[in-house]
Amino acid sequence: IELAVRDKVSSALMRVYIDSSFVLKKMEDNGPFCDFQQSALLSELYMARIRRLKLDLIAMIGDPVVSMDSKHLGNPKYIASLLYGKWNLGRFLRGGVQDTRHETLKILAGHHKFPALLDEYRTLVKAKSTYIDGYATRARKTNGALHTFYWLTGTSTGRLSSGGDDMEADDVSVNLQNVHGNKHIKNLLVVSRDWRKDKSQIFLAFDESQMEVRDIAEHGNDTNLLGVFQRGEDPHSQIGHAITGWPVSKIQEDEGIRVVVKGMVFRIMYEYDTSGYGLAAALRAKGVTEFAGRELTSDVVGEYLEKLFQQYPGIRKYREDKVREAKQTGRVTNQLGFYRQIRVVENSSHWKNIAINTPIQGEAHQIMLIAFAIMKRNPIKYRLLLNSPVMEVHDEFCCR
Repeated sequence: IELAVRDKVSSALMRVYIDSSFVLKKMEDNGPFCDFQQSALLSELYMARIRRLKLDLIAMIGDPVVSMDSKHLGNPKYIASLLYGKWNLGRFLRGGVQDTRHETLKILAGHHKFPALLDEYRTLVKAKSTYIDGYATRARKTNGALHTFYWLTGTSTGRLSSGGDDMEADDVSVNLQNVHGNKHIKNLLVVSRDWRKDKSQIFLAFDESQMEVRDIAEHGNDTNLLGVFQRGEDPHSQIGHAITGWPVSKIQEDEGIRVVVKGMVFRIMYEYDTSGYGLAAALRAKGVTEFAGRELTSDVVGEYLEKLFQQYPGIRKYREDKVREAKQTGRVTNQLGFYRQIRVVENSSHWKNIAINTPIQGEAHQIMLIAFAIMKRNPIKYRLLLNSPVMEVHDEFCCR
């Protein structure tokens, strides 16, 4: 392998990938177990909610054709005709957008009940078929265990991926990378077949602490944000304090404030648009109506985002640098030397989003791989972690 890629990849990097693959192979062999009892219960509960949502959506549409054939709910063209024809919800979007993506439905949810219910319906249907029922089906073929295949080069951002279309021939491979956002699904993954009776084993999980925020601080050489990490402080509380003037203790205790602050931080890391429009709409869809004692409007969110940039200018510098790099060279590079080709499309901001988030997503993953390589090279020191690694889910390493 090293001889084949020596003209393209450095020897040190190749060794990291080779050594980390030993840990990933152990995860593939071990894997978590599926809790069949919990799976059956969740499947029943999700099905009941899906049926209720389907009836509500059909009633709101008021079309006898749909009541006879609910497959129309899965037809993007038909849904678009409702959103932008029947209810004229396009007036709440910018740039002539008329799609039915999750992000668009979140924005429209603040103006009409149908998009919110449809988004929930889609999410539950996907969760039930792919994870709740899908995990149980595959686990029954492997004596209760869940196995996957990890791909070191499976995503364009540089993140690890699992499962995937290339494993269609293997009907026991599952995707373990997307369970982090749903606690119900994550709770299906248990440490052993008899975990209810045998309490001798537990899961031990390690998560990278705010790695993306650390990356952007390093990239932009932002001394204020770097200082937050050097002092061991919580970045979201400190950022919230900097832009609102509220005490750190209040922000730590007020979950509503933290939700908005975290939304702002991740918005600037993953999207180029910082007008406040999209974030305000997304937060309103979550039920957030005020921030720091003020009504949550696009102007208010935009004002606080500008304060964030003023307090942490390195963040803005990083964003501008990466967009400029993509435009001038057709690609973006992270601090470890990885790059991604970017196709610049005029009058579109999507390529700018990719240019901003790719380097920090890739680095978070690659730092995890370096940790795995270190474990492999020091087997005695890390023997307890190497004995039974189970899975890696979005920068969270879990062992048994």
